[in-house]
Amino acid sequence: MRFKKFLFLFKEQFRAFKENIRFFNNTLLILTSMFAFLLMIYDIGFVSTTSISALILNTFNGLFYLFTFVFTLKLLLKSKKELLQPARIYDFLLFTVFVLFSVSTLFKKGLGDTTIFNFLTEEVFSKKLFFYTLILFVFAVEVSKGSLIFLKKQSNPFKVFIFSYSLLILTGAGLLLLPNSTTNGISIVDAFFTSTSAVCVTGLIVVDTAVDFTHTGQAIILVLFQLGGVGFMTFTSFFVLFSDNKFSLQNQIFLKNIVNEKNTGQILKTIIKIIAFTLIVEIIGAALIYVNIKDSIYFTSLSDKVFYSIFHSVSAFCNAGFSTNTDGLYHISTRFNYNMHLVVSFLIIIGGLGFPIVFNFYKYAKFQVNNILRRIFRKENFHHFPRLININSKIVLVTTIILLALGFIWFLWIESNHTFEGKSIYGKIVSAFFCSVTTRTAGFNTVDTASLALPSVLMCLLLMWIGASPNSTGGGIKTSAFALGILNIYSVGRGKDRVEINKRRISEESMRNAFAVIVLSIFFIIVSFFLIAMFDSDLSLKDILFECVSAFSTVGLSLGITDALSAQSKIVLIFTMLVGRVGSITIILAFIRKVKTLNYSYPYENVII
Repeated sequence: MRFKKFLFLFKEQFRAFKENIRFFNNTLLILTSMFAFLLMIYDIGFVSTTSISALILNTFNGLFYLFTFVFTLKLLLKSKKELLQPARIYDFLLFTVFVLFSVSTLFKKGLGDTTIFNFLTEEVFSKKLFFYTLILFVFAVEVSKGSLIFLKKQSNPFKVFIFSYSLLILTGAGLLLLPNSTTNGISIVDAFFTSTSAVCVTGLIVVDTAVDFTHTGQAIILVLFQLGGVGFMTFTSFFVLFSDNKFSLQNQIFLKNIVNEKNTGQILKTIIKIIAFTLIVEIIGAALIYVNIKDSIYFTSLSDKVFYSIFHSVSAFCNAGFSTNTDGLYHISTRFNYNMHLVVSFLIIIGGLGFPIVFNFYKYAKFQVNNILRRIFRKENFHHFPRLININSKIVLVTTIILLALGFIWFLWIESNHTFEGKSIYGKIVSAFFCSVTTRTAGFNTVDTASLALPSVLMCLLLMWIGASPNSTGGGIKTSAFALGILNIYSVGRGKDRVEINKRRISEESMRNAFAVIVLSIFFIIVSFFLIAMFDSDLSLKDILFECVSAFSTVGLSLGITDALSAQSKIVLIFTMLVGRVGSITIILAFIRKVKTLNYSYPYENVII
């Protein structure tokens, strides 16, 4: 009996000791990854002498030996059940890489020149790209895990959503201030403006992305609008899922609002689908852009051409509007490349539709294909057709098609003998289509925007204000809010007390939200307009209004006054872009206490309108 008690106490003590060692090991991993990441930032961002560069490389070697110890101990502390989990692939993969690194670098002299270890040491493990890749990966995973701890302490998802974008902007501005990010330096205000424009996928620039930023700075901007377009919390959730596979019910309920997934059990699958779909579309887009690049004289190497293709593909899908050309797609190398314009246009449309809409139509297409295959091979006839396309998808798709068609006809009519003059018929058609697409929050330009006729400028203002679709990479009040506003006007005209469409009644909550979004968008645009008009009174009011709508709707088009704005006006646009990206409703819900239920009801009374 005493032996069993002793054995029980021993197991409990051993379990506690094991947990302490695991806590120590995890803490050591986080601190090591943070130090390695900061050292990498210093190495990339600052000019170093040969001796300092060698010291940094030796420090990387020492840190990787420490990583080898940490991941070895991490696997030893896992139980058999934990080792069999799919997420343990992350630990096994890194453990294998770090062990190979340690063995090959420690014993390369005694293994001869023909061994695989010698090859790895000379061709792989001695390259800084190898260190950077692994450090970024480990750091991203560890930071993502830490975000779950923050989620447990914060019950308001809207505050976290705003905080994540603010933190990303702050980090991006710090990285852009590094000496190696720019050719001749950059002011703090300009760094914050560029970082905000990238994270909020706007595309407004106060310094030339092609000239004033180095390849390092351009790569930082690329990462910023990739994270900002898809969502910082989406990426962090993906890394946690990949490495740990531990999502509490509280975390899943929290992330439900971030990824707009009603079914809590499907959140993890939705996150994987979002990341996979994004990467697949961007890779295909980059390949198509690469194929359609004609003027190779503008690229000094193959890597420059590949980076150019990737940069513009990601920028188009994320509706960011950034370009490594001085004049954007209006640059002489791409001004008449109509095939490339079409590729960029469809990337913008796909990114602007929104992930829920894309997945909804994918589900519909999958059902139709399976139905056809069953009829062909199994001779089965199906009479039941489920309602796969929801009313939200129909409203968004129909509104998007109408707006694209309206913009196309308008620009083709107004600009054919103006900015499109001298183009072929095919060129005019593509240019009109591109103008209709890009004003829906993309920000690319294939014509001189400042030369557009006044009617075209007014159409741009309307299309920019409406913007893209909900839960997409674009901004604006969203197509669904605009459509509900029009449907409400139609219902009032018909004398109805509700909004109905396609044998469905739109909920009062949706109507209230649409009304609030429309009113708040006008309010924020007017406030920013008045402030900039006060700070820069010498500028045209038309140009200022265009700039404010472009910033709020995260479009990025400008009539040429962005770089001429004062520091105060730039700060106003920074906040305008942030509000436009996170959403005015999100800000209201984040900082005004939400009443969940009302246990009383007042008598109705009409107000004269």
